[in-house]
Amino acid sequence: MLVTNDDGVDAPGIDALVTGLSGLDGVEIVVVAPAENQSGTAMNLTDGDVAAGSATTASGVAATAVDGFPADAVRWALANDGPFDLVVSGS
Repeated sequence: MLVTNDDGVDAPGIDALVTGLSGLDGVEIVVVAPAENQSGTAMNLTDGDVAAGSATTASGVAATAVDGFPADAVRWALANDGPFDLVVSGS
């Protein structure tokens, strides 16, 4: 399962999603989100490749931070960590 957002990898909301979903049996959670807050940019997409690097959420969950828009984060995750059975996106 991919967990992403538009508020950035260190936003408190992504921790709430991961915490809530981590109780599900047999589910592997992969966190990939924008490196910085990208609220209001959901319609944007970067032409070409985007940079990505290791990061953690605010509570220390392993994640990948993508230097780009929310759609770039999902596109990067699908190309590098996918496929996923489910994508969950929130704050």
